[in-house]
Parts: sequence; C-alpha cells; structure tokens
Amino acid sequence: MPTFSNESWLLLAAIAAFAVLGFLYQVAVLFRNAHYEHELKIRVVKLRAEQAIKVHDLIAAAQAGMKKAEASAGRRH
Repeated sequence: MPTFSNESWLLLAAIAAFAVLGFLYQVAVLFRNAHYEHELKIRVVKLRAEQAIKVHDLIAAAQAGMKKAEASAGRRH
C-alpha cells in the first residue's frame, strides 16, 4: 500500500475539515430556515385572525348602518 507524504496527509485533512464544516453549515442553514418558516407561519396565522376580526367588525358596522338608515327612512314616511 502506498504511503502518503506529510503534505498529502495535510491536504487530505484540510479537505476533510472543509467538508465537515460545509456539512455543519448546511445543517445550520436548514435549521435556521425551518425556524424562519415556523415563525412566518405563526405570523401569517396571527395576521389572518386579525384580518378576520376586522372584516367581521366592518360587516357588523355596515349592517348596523343599514338598519339605522332603514329605521330613519321608515320614520320619514
């Protein structure tokens, strides 16, 4: 079996170290993106709930306004 020189071992160790660092970086990016996606989903749910409340309030106000207008129109006749 051929033996490697010290420089060859150093080069192989450097390549292995960079490969491990690259793998760890990709794992960190994966977790960061998963966390960001989770936070974004929570934000979307909150915004949808707020929007639903606003729409509900607008509908209630419009219906109350229509009833008030109908009542005042009924009194005029």
